[in-house]
Amino acid sequence: MKYILYYLIGIQVIALFLFFIDKQKAIRHKYRIPEKTLFLVAILGGSVGAIAGMQLFRHKTKHLSFRIGLPMILIIQILLVVGLLVGTNKIVISSTKNYIMEVSDVDESIDCIVVLGASVYSDGTPSSMLQDRLDTAIEIYESNPSIPIIVSGYSSDEYYDEVASMKNYLLNQGVDSSLIVEDYYGFSTYDSIYQLKDEYESVVIVTQVYHLYRAMYIALELDIDAYGVACQDVVYDGQTTREVREVLARYKDYIYTMIDYNSLFK
Repeated sequence: MKYILYYLIGIQVIALFLFFIDKQKAIRHKYRIPEKTLFLVAILGGSVGAIAGMQLFRHKTKHLSFRIGLPMILIIQILLVVGLLVGTNKIVISSTKNYIMEVSDVDESIDCIVVLGASVYSDGTPSSMLQDRLDTAIEIYESNPSIPIIVSGYSSDEYYDEVASMKNYLLNQGVDSSLIVEDYYGFSTYDSIYQLKDEYESVVIVTQVYHLYRAMYIALELDIDAYGVACQDVVYDGQTTREVREVLARYKDYIYTMIDYNSLFK
């Protein structure tokens, strides 16, 4: 996703720069940048920069083709992006919802329980969101005490360690230490799921339902026999922002699975 963002920022800068250069050439009566080049840059994603350049440098503002054409290109691009995001989300949700089960449905045939990481507090304890994931995993474990629990998350240093926080919480709740598997390569949901590929035949993924759809989609597309168990439905602080971000993340991981992107950490 960050590379797409870099591209979009770069193409806006290029479009803005081309309008500036062409304006300077017009003032000096020098050879101009072809209009089709300016339109091409806009079509390739630089429509915002092109419109900004047109208005900022008062260039091509008297040309009807630019005054109407550039905004039309931007509108079409917005509609395409919205359509892609809506379509991708429908695919991700509809293709995975039938694989989501209840805690009571899990049995010993499952190879492992996977708890996906989330933020931890400064004192090293799990955030309320992460604690709910761990409590759900513990519910499954209590009925199936031989299934290992994989705690997959991010660790930046000794002061921020999702994996250690999850492990310590499970230990304090009486989970057998020999059944806790630490995965420090869970830098993203995609990375966490990718670590399971070719390692486990069947897994249960535990997280909140809005997040579970994407995790399940990744797993199924990677040919992992996966099922999901959603935590209790709770509205957390910042939930709206989190769900908007999830829409974009679903599109990113949809592309990753489509191109069979290899995690850098396996």
